[in-house]
Amino acid sequence: MKRWMMYVLGIAVICIAGYMVWNNEEGKKREARVVAEYQAIKHPEGAKLVHYELNRKIIMRWIHSRYVYPISNDEVKQYYDQEFKGKGWQQTSRNLTPSDVAAYRYIKGNLELVLALKKDNSWTLFIGYMEVEY
Repeated sequence: MKRWMMYVLGIAVICIAGYMVWNNEEGKKREARVVAEYQAIKHPEGAKLVHYELNRKIIMRWIHSRYVYPISNDEVKQYYDQEFKGKGWQQTSRNLTPSDVAAYRYIKGNLELVLALKKDNSWTLFIGYMEVEY
């Protein structure tokens, strides 16, 4: 009898978890907001998108993209500073600086945007949520 109850309980847990993962209205709302914020960003004229990826993990949603264009990192930084600030993003004082990448972090509400400038005249944009309330 105990074995039968364990199977029923296991199936119930799997069904509930599956429902939460695949019928996730909060995740869909978050995805719509991340996509809308990303699409609102105007990129330097002539910038070429070489990678775009929308990621999903239960409630979390984030976009990672990579652009190339033969302009200097300083010009890219100046361009995006004006673009982001005009759309309500605020640069945080804490910038991420790995050895071969200059990265700058911006926030807007509970969204985070990271601009990473690489030495090969390319840059990446990451936009996603800083935290999730379950």
